[in-house]
Amino acid sequence: MKEKPSNERNLYGEENREYNRNRPQYKLALDFLNYVQTQGKIKVLDLGCGLGEFADILKENGLKAICVDGVDMFVKSVQQRRYECYKVDLEYQRLPFDDNEFDIVFSLDVIEHLWNTSHYLADIVRVLKPNGNAIFTTVNYNYWEYRIQHFLGNFEKFTYKSRHKKFYTIKSFKEEISKYYKIKRNIGLACIPSKRCINRFQNLLSVHIGILGTPKK
Repeated sequence: MKEKPSNERNLYGEENREYNRNRPQYKLALDFLNYVQTQGKIKVLDLGCGLGEFADILKENGLKAICVDGVDMFVKSVQQRRYECYKVDLEYQRLPFDDNEFDIVFSLDVIEHLWNTSHYLADIVRVLKPNGNAIFTTVNYNYWEYRIQHFLGNFEKFTYKSRHKKFYTIKSFKEEISKYYKIKRNIGLACIPSKRCINRFQNLLSVHIGILGTPKK
């Protein structure tokens, strides 16, 4: 395995990362949360937790998440706020949890930063209960504004800045996830009007897309 750069934030395009609870993936994830069972004692994993914004949102909704990230400074920051948090290389390392441990796994805008998505997706299946729920989000590269950027020749500049390794459309995202999960629901987030979740015309209007699935076991 190649040695990581000394400033590991650069690996994920996180040079200027600040705490931000208004990221579009959080709105998608909360919409999915309305469709899953959260009554009683459930165990939740926030995989790719960043600075812990979504863990804070979950806590306000009565759920305590265990957190994982691949960047030292993020892990330390989240631990300082009294979350259980682990550093894991999601492409190659095994998650430090037992099989069938979690009821819900959130992994928001993580998959596009990884080459080895097969290991990542399969290990989430391992730690999920057979009837558990996995929630994934990513950028939709068929969004109309991105199509214009492609036409203008700005695609490479945009993607390199984001450190995205894979580029998903709704079709390819569903194909990737369905290798390991039964897809229960997919939605998109439109920038117009007012960043609302949509089910129709996702391919063109959704800047972000999300999938809710259960593991194939």
